Amino acid sequence: MMKNRTLCLIAEWLKLQRLAWGALLFFAGLGFLVAIAFSVAKILGHSSPAILSAALDYIRRTALPSDEAAGYLRDVSFFLLPLAATFFFVVCQQRKAVINTLADSYYRNYLSKLREHDDRTIVLIKPTFGLCADEGNYLRDTIRLLEAKLKVELREEYAGSPGRSVYAAYRSSLLLPLVFDFCRNQAILGDIVRNEVDGKFGGIFCRPEYKFEFLSKKVFERLEEEHLSNLRDKSRVRVVAVEDVSSLADLVAEPKTNKEGA
Repeated sequence: MMKNRTLCLIAEWLKLQRLAWGALLFFAGLGFLVAIAFSVAKILGHSSPAILSAALDYIRRTALPSDEAAGYLRDVSFFLLPLAATFFFVVCQQRKAVINTLADSYYRNYLSKLREHDDRTIVLIKPTFGLCADEGNYLRDTIRLLEAKLKVELREEYAGSPGRSVYAAYRSSLLLPLVFDFCRNQAILGDIVRNEVDGKFGGIFCRPEYKFEFLSKKVFERLEEEHLSNLRDKSRVRVVAVEDVSSLADLVAEPKTNKEGA
């Protein structure tokens, strides 16, 4: 089947629109009740309560001018009810839980501990699906790319208390006030998106990398909105994509030295 990135991202976006699905659920339920009440009143004829008959007669004259319209409303509402209910009560909730758990646990168990015990600037590298497809090669290639662009050497070390794994930056064996983390906790998204794509209807137009791209972006949005935006020293944590590492030039610039005049 043809895979389409735009359609996939739209589908993933819909899985987070709980308010919209709630509104659809309400109106679908209301429409279904009106259609059923209209049918019941027609069956009962003159024996139906006067208030009900008057109300449904008004609805019939304004919104349901025919039996076909009432049947159409009933069928459409009957189709939308389970769909909206599934997204509102299950899909959106599960999606939010995955995103929030990944972002919150990463900050609580890793980033906050590292910040508390290490005063260096922390750079979070946004991962791609390569992290999930082949973590070893992804890390090796990404580290080499960063080293080439920033002209530094990255060494895996432990920082903070208790020790957290980081990649410290060196230049000419001199330790720079900068550490990198490649957000390897997001590798779990690989399992999630693979299971969804391999499931029924999951791979109609989605590739795992499309889903990962969307979910990873939402994890970082949650991290920024709920945690990083509240930090007093916001500049100490930077989030960048590999292609944007040139924005870190100020952190790896060689210190200027004053030459003594004659």
